[in-house]
Amino acid sequence: MVSNIEEHENEKQAEAGKRRLNDTGSLPPRLSKRYKYDHRLMEIVQKAQEEARLKEIERDMSADATFAETKQVTLTRDVLCSHCSLESFEKLIKGAMVRYSMGYSKTGEALYRLYEIIGVGENTPEAYRVNGQKIDRTLQMKHGDKARSFRLDNVSNSSPTKAEFQALTEARKQGGVKMPTKRELREKAEQLKEWHIEIAEPAQQASPILTAAPPAKTSTKPNDPHTRTVVKKKKIIMAPFSASRKQPR
Repeated sequence: MVSNIEEHENEKQAEAGKRRLNDTGSLPPRLSKRYKYDHRLMEIVQKAQEEARLKEIERDMSADATFAETKQVTLTRDVLCSHCSLESFEKLIKGAMVRYSMGYSKTGEALYRLYEIIGVGENTPEAYRVNGQKIDRTLQMKHGDKARSFRLDNVSNSSPTKAEFQALTEARKQGGVKMPTKRELREKAEQLKEWHIEIAEPAQQASPILTAAPPAKTSTKPNDPHTRTVVKKKKIIMAPFSASRKQPR
């Protein structure tokens, strides 16, 4: 009974306090102290929640990069060849990934390996042809714990597969080399976007850069001089392509 009376009295005081607040713009001392306490407590709780959220984000960003982040920084042969003469080429490619052709298996299946670019390698003694141009650039890359220089002509124009990504993580684990973090690859992806660099597309959407010349239109008439002329020109056109190395998809 007494508690009910006290509760009723507190409600009356609260109502009276609200009326005074409306009249004077300030809370009565007792309610003001409680309000400040509750408000401060709420601020402490919100700050703790925000700190916990930021710590969780930091842990996530410091974790090893996933397949999704890796795909976002995989550069194509087209991109490398079109930018290899720039002074900022090394800054552009450092920290990015490439899918590199390693030849063929015994069953004739194309083999690829995912590499991280760590810089520009030494130029080749002689220029080599890739994407219809002569270049002497090489890439300093690593798959596990060892780095070496690679030419650009075997870089794929397709995005890596999950199996290739898993092979990369396993090789680096065995070599005691940490994978790039999510933060590092996301920052690299943003940098590539700022420079309007396109990343590799899935293999089924890719096409070889060097394709055969379209078939020449020949006359059906026998001994037509036009036929002999066109065939001769076709041989001249195809000669450079047949002499060049076949480039990976």
